[in-house]
Amino acid sequence: MKTAHNRMDLTGQVFGRLTVVGYAYTKRNRSYWTCQCLCGTTTTTMGGSLKNGDTQSCGCIHRERAATLNTAPLAERFWAKVDKSGPTPTCCAPHYGNCWLWTANTTQQGYGRIEVENRLRQATHVSWFLLYGVWPTSDLCHVCDNPACVRPTHLFEGTDAANQYDRSLKAQGAVLIESCDGPVQ
Repeated sequence: MKTAHNRMDLTGQVFGRLTVVGYAYTKRNRSYWTCQCLCGTTTTTMGGSLKNGDTQSCGCIHRERAATLNTAPLAERFWAKVDKSGPTPTCCAPHYGNCWLWTANTTQQGYGRIEVENRLRQATHVSWFLLYGVWPTSDLCHVCDNPACVRPTHLFEGTDAANQYDRSLKAQGAVLIESCDGPVQ
């Protein structure tokens, strides 16, 4: 049934979890409708989004799915995304061992990212947290200069200036022998 303004009346129709309660307003030639979600929330959404299936709830479906994605313990989720058979860096003494490479979401620069408590965190920081039980207080630098590496013993806290200095020494052929923590386990 068409309304007086030549728009299809969606009142009473059900789209996913939403039941259209009534017309709300028109903006930029698009009709918006007030809907009641099965979860009890009232929301306003564009009629076209209802009809084409883009909007099926007040957002509760997304929140429910997101909650189930991150139910595994952090360590389990984290280490499932790590390949421990990465290359052995040439800029470090052999006792540092090979790189452990992040295989999931990365930045354009190749640094890993993972969601922790609804916030994207750097994978290197999560690796540090899982080993030491505290979040790093400053930037983390790589002894291996490999952005994808999350091996905690390849990481050290430092400033950007310290990281640049470390990188320049390695570019001149220096090989890192020890870290502040000593050889890797």
